[in-house]
Amino acid sequence: MCETGAHALGCTVFPGGTGQTELQVQAMADLQPAGYVGTPSFLKIILEKADELKIPLPSLQRALLSGEAFTPSQRDALAARGIAG
Repeated sequence: MCETGAHALGCTVFPGGTGQTELQVQAMADLQPAGYVGTPSFLKIILEKADELKIPLPSLQRALLSGEAFTPSQRDALAARGIAG
């Protein structure tokens, strides 16, 4: 549902998922997405891998998080990176 809405707004959408996190970080660095849609735990994995690889993701400013709990500490961690969740 979110993918269809994003396409209707003219957004480029690329799939993610478990595995090949390094490739997904590189895709985000290359494509410069403004937003992320998915679980908070997978966003955390992506951001930690980006830190490990020393690849900044400054374009990422918003996150639509669902599928599991999104705790205040997770919200604070994203806010510290300039990401509104």
